[in-house]
Order: sequence, then C-alpha cells, then structure tokens
Amino acid sequence: MEAKISPSTTSSTNKRPSNMPCKNCQSKIEPYFRPAFLGLAPRWIPPSELCTKCEKQREKMEHVAREQQMLDDAFRYSRMSLRFRGRTFDNFFPEPHTKKAYQIALNFQFKNGGIIFLGTCGIGKTHLAAAIANRQIGKSPTLFISCPELLLELRNSISSRNRNQHHLFELARKVKLLVLDDIGAEKTSEWVQETLFVLINYRYEHILPTIFTSNCSLEELEKKLGKRIVSRIIEMCRCVKMEGFDWRIRQRKKAMEKDYE
Repeated sequence: MEAKISPSTTSSTNKRPSNMPCKNCQSKIEPYFRPAFLGLAPRWIPPSELCTKCEKQREKMEHVAREQQMLDDAFRYSRMSLRFRGRTFDNFFPEPHTKKAYQIALNFQFKNGGIIFLGTCGIGKTHLAAAIANRQIGKSPTLFISCPELLLELRNSISSRNRNQHHLFELARKVKLLVLDDIGAEKTSEWVQETLFVLINYRYEHILPTIFTSNCSLEELEKKLGKRIVSRIIEMCRCVKMEGFDWRIRQRKKAMEKDYE
C-alpha cells in the first residue's frame, strides 16, 4: 500500500519554505502546501508577495484604475456630435405619442437592461438616446457612436492597420453603456453582419446594457442583419416604438411661417 505524503514528510528537495513578510504591510505570510493532484506530486508553494488583505486591496485599486481608463477612453472615442451634446431630458418636449418613450428613457437604469427606440426620422429617438448618454458621461464609461460610423472606421482601420480603431471596437464591446445610433442604416454585407454579431453577442453574453436607435422595424432589421442579431437585441432591450411627425420639418415650417409674417 502506497504511503500518503503529508507536509511533515516531504522530501528534502521540497522543504517547507520560510514564512515571508508581506511586501506592503509586513504581516507574516505562510507558504501553501499543495497536496497530490492529478498525478502531480505534493509540494510546497512559496509565500506570495502580498497577504490576502493587501492582495484584495491591490485588486480593488486595479479595478478602479481600469474603470477610470475606460471612462477616459469612452469620453475620448465618443462620436457624439456637437448638436447632440446639448440634448437632455429638460429640452425634450414630449407629446402624446412620445410621452411613453420619454418616460422609459428618463427612468433608464443599468440593472433593467437596454432600450431600442424604433421609428421614422425626426421623432426624437436620437435625442432620447443622447439624453441617456449625457446623463451618464463622466459618471460611468459611456460610448455614443452611430452604427454606420463605427463600421466605416473599422473598415478603414483594416486597410490602414490603425490600432486605435481596433481599440475603438474593443471599447464598444466592453464599455459599461454603449449607445449605438441608427443601426440598420449601414449597407448590409456578410462582413457587416459578422462584425455586428461579434459586438452585440459579447454585450449580450456579458449583460452589458446597450441603447439602440433605428429607423427600421424589427422585421426590417431581421432582413438586414439576420435573425440571430435581432433575437439578441429583443432579449437585451426593451423595444420602444415611436410615432409622430418629423420634428425637424415642423421646426423649419414654423421658421418659414414667421419669415412670411
């Protein structure tokens, strides 16, 4: 019968290492004895440089540093235009057909998942998406970018081998809040479908909230992007259909009427 090896009976080639002081707080750290495992002989593992308490503190500081770096990167890479930087909930004036969408956007919380605003041009989809982003920028890592612009920059980066744009895609995948404006407006291709699938599937699997806007219906998006993408968007997001008149056209008509008064 084979004898079991214990910490007190290890061979001289693997003697128990001495206790070591923590590099940070100088508290005593003992070595770890690893028992026999999957055919590997038992052996002593030397003490780590940091005690458990200091190791947890180091991990916490590294997490804070990563969050801050992502916050900085999201701000630097955000493609929100000057026009939409001023879009807030205070300067959105809900009408009967947009009041529900306004309330849903106003009450957005990370724990409730994302939102997709669907509807025709000029009814306030991007205004509400921008208002959500503007409320989070500076507090949580938030990236705002239009889908066609993101894909264009990625396509250009492939030919130019620009690493910054690869970083943009990684940021879009991992940022705490992604606002992807105008999905479905891009020209469809296999590359577009696969790229968007990689992006959306990552955020789907890691339960990262995403705000989408689109001029397409869900049925039209499925024809453009495929069922597997739209299926994930439906599970990730609350679908909000917006209706009404084009706000831009109405504003221009009002201005023209004043000119002729």
